[in-house]
Amino acid sequence: MSLEKRNRVRFLPEGVWVEVSPDETLMEAARRIGIEIASACGGQGTCGRCKVRILSGRARSKKEVGSPALARMGYVLSCQTYPEEDLTVEIPMDSRVGRARATIRHEEIEAPGYEVGLERYPLNPLARKLALSIPKPSLLENVNDLTRLSNAIRKEIGWSGDIDISLSALRGLPELLRKGEWKVTVTLGKIGDRLEIIRVEPGWSNTPPLGLAIDVGTTTITVYLVDLRNGKTIQRLATYNEQFIYGEDVITRIIYASKGEGNLEGLRQAALRSVNQLIEEALKEEGYELWDISCAVLAGNTTMTHIFLGIDPKYIRLEPYIPAAVRFPPIRAKEIGLKMNPDGYVFAIPCVGSYVGGDVVAGTLISGISESKGIGMLVDIGTNGEIVVGNEEFMVSCACSMGPAFEGGGITCGMRSVSGAIHRVRIGEGGEEVWVGTIGGERAIGICGSGLIELLASLLDAGILDMSGNFRKDMRCSRLREVDGEDEFVLLWSYETGLGRDMTITQSDIKNLIRAKAAMYAGIRYLLKSVGIDLKDVERIYVAGAFGSHLDIRSAIRIGMFPDIGEERYVVTGNSSVKGARLALLSYDALKAMDMVASKITYIELSTETSYMEEFVSANFLPHTDLSLFPSVTYGQKGVIL
Repeated sequence: MSLEKRNRVRFLPEGVWVEVSPDETLMEAARRIGIEIASACGGQGTCGRCKVRILSGRARSKKEVGSPALARMGYVLSCQTYPEEDLTVEIPMDSRVGRARATIRHEEIEAPGYEVGLERYPLNPLARKLALSIPKPSLLENVNDLTRLSNAIRKEIGWSGDIDISLSALRGLPELLRKGEWKVTVTLGKIGDRLEIIRVEPGWSNTPPLGLAIDVGTTTITVYLVDLRNGKTIQRLATYNEQFIYGEDVITRIIYASKGEGNLEGLRQAALRSVNQLIEEALKEEGYELWDISCAVLAGNTTMTHIFLGIDPKYIRLEPYIPAAVRFPPIRAKEIGLKMNPDGYVFAIPCVGSYVGGDVVAGTLISGISESKGIGMLVDIGTNGEIVVGNEEFMVSCACSMGPAFEGGGITCGMRSVSGAIHRVRIGEGGEEVWVGTIGGERAIGICGSGLIELLASLLDAGILDMSGNFRKDMRCSRLREVDGEDEFVLLWSYETGLGRDMTITQSDIKNLIRAKAAMYAGIRYLLKSVGIDLKDVERIYVAGAFGSHLDIRSAIRIGMFPDIGEERYVVTGNSSVKGARLALLSYDALKAMDMVASKITYIELSTETSYMEEFVSANFLPHTDLSLFPSVTYGQKGVIL
């Protein structure tokens, strides 16, 4: 019997090689040796993010890379390409996941008039520590160890309710009481109307009780390590959700999870690795142990929450779009593999509907909309744009599919907000002079969402684009050119980038960005109309999400992404999801209020609303077909924004 022919593939710049079977793609081979190649479509060959360059050898591809120019240079889609002989393959910088997986310090935005929390919800954490002296037993005082400990707890804090104990804590109780000479430190968790002993330490410990606030975002995962004694956040870390190698949006991930046995668990483990990586780093930085973490609160959209808990999300994307649950029971950490005290509890913030999740509920509470007499609006920007409008009397919500364009997906030089990403853009009149700012001040390797919004606004300002989003043919600008039948604008020349090639934005890129911004604006307009609220009656618009943290509001108004109501009425909140999770961690009253907020929000499914599609079509211009909606954006005779 002949052996299966295997070819050797050498990946650069690592210089490592791997043997590959004829039915294994280059992406699969790279992943097998720990090299992750970016993908936004789950390996379907539609996003173009996984392109690699074959330097030597012959291969066959099921689908060609989109650009003829790239194909001539040897680029192929790694998810669609199979080696036919030994290959040398270069993975370009903008196709690599490794760069985007680096842990980043999460800077928290402080917004005057927005930060609300412990002044409304008193410090009442989900776990606490007590230093206790337990009366010693005797022949006359022969009460069992657990009752003796429970009585001491009741006396110390005046508790009259139930007190339970985890099995592992009970197993160690006899020795620990005697080892500490009847002095112990007890960690108590609050679960509903009862307390549970989740850890007993001999002697009196000075280590504070710790908790985790976790935001499981579609793109980014954020973890706060919190001191439960005083509410101080001692570590703020973020990294990119490892799930994005299986697809950049929730729909693609749901499809992947439904395709085969083990896929859902693979997705779950990918997000779990990202979270646990951050926990380990935070603990190492502070010198604590995982046993010191007593509880966690998890916030995420409905799909991310389902996947993280291992719940099948399949029916979220199938009409009539029904999730398995919107409220979730307290879960022991060991049930889901979270790196903390295995007996500690994880609380998932309740969701509203199929596409409005716990992250939005957290943002709604933290912004104060749910307790305000005036009308407020929360706008959470991501692959889905979620919107909530209302006050203490009513709240309605919807989710509009923006796609991954503003997170770099489907954009020629798009990328996420990591070092080397352009996040600031200014273009001089006529388009010849360009100024950019990059994250970390490094050489540019791509452009992230906030940069893309400023780029669109700047192209309008410079007279390069017309209202339809088309490049103006009458402009004489050396940066405007046609390549393979498509117009494009050169943002940076090859010698100015870290890519070794020109950085451009194409006509197709602009159309994708316009569709994304139109989805958000149409959602806002539709939601206000559906409840009969005039825009002038909205007192505040809270812009949530990590992407919104770096957003230039004026540029977003200028391109027609946000309503033209004056910048002073916008409040950029930063990551309100993780802030809400932290508030729930520190106050049981806030956790209960989250449940009230979730039940109070009415969810509207936009896919069934024809008037939303009408709004969407009207918003597919810069800024809009109805210029009266944007009074601060004026035009000259040639259609150039002044």
